[in-house]
Amino acid sequence: PENNMGTEVIHHINRAGTHHLVQQVHRQQERPRRKRVRFERAPHTIGIVPSSTEISQDEKSILWWRAEDYRKFNDCVFSIRKEVRRLKYAVCLDQALDFASTTRNEGRELTVLPGLEQWCTFGHSRRGLEKWASLSFAVSRSLQKSTAIAEVLGEQARQRSQRSEPQPELIRKKYQNISKISSRLALMMGAADEAAVLNSYI
Repeated sequence: PENNMGTEVIHHINRAGTHHLVQQVHRQQERPRRKRVRFERAPHTIGIVPSSTEISQDEKSILWWRAEDYRKFNDCVFSIRKEVRRLKYAVCLDQALDFASTTRNEGRELTVLPGLEQWCTFGHSRRGLEKWASLSFAVSRSLQKSTAIAEVLGEQARQRSQRSEPQPELIRKKYQNISKISSRLALMMGAADEAAVLNSYI
C-alpha cells in the first residue's frame, strides 16, 4: 500500500515480515504528533519593580496612599453611611439577611430581591460598605464569622484531645453547616450584582 514511509522498503522484505511491517507503518501514521514548545534563549524584560529602599520619599508619596488619603477615605465612608442610614436605604440588607436565614428559602439563593438589586444598581459608592450602612447587618455578620471560626477551632481541639486520626471531612461539614447563612447571602449578593450589571449595560 502507498504510505508516507514509501513502498520500496515493503517490496524488498520477505513475505513473512510484510504484514508486520505494514502494521508498524499504520501505527506510526495513526499516532498523533506531539506538540513542541520552544523557549527563547534570552528572556524579554518588560519592567523591573524596584525595591522600596530604592524609591525616594517623593516617589513614595506619588505611588502610595498617604495618611491624608486615608483620612479622606474615612470621611467619605462616614458621609455615605450617614446618608444611607438617614434615608433608610439599608433596610434591603436586613431583608436579605432575613431571607437567607429562613430555612424554607434553601435552594432559592439565586433569587434576586428587588431591594438588594436596587442597592447594587444605584449609588455604586455604597457597594461594599454594607457592614457600615446597617448596624444590625454588621453585628449579625460579625457574629456568624466568629461562630464559624470557633466551631472549626473547637472541633480541631476535640480531635487533638482524643489523639485520634484527623477527620478533616468532619471539620468541613461543621463549617459548611454553621456558615450556611453566609453562603446563601453571598450567592444572593452575587445574583443582585449580576442583575445590576445587566440593567446597566443591556
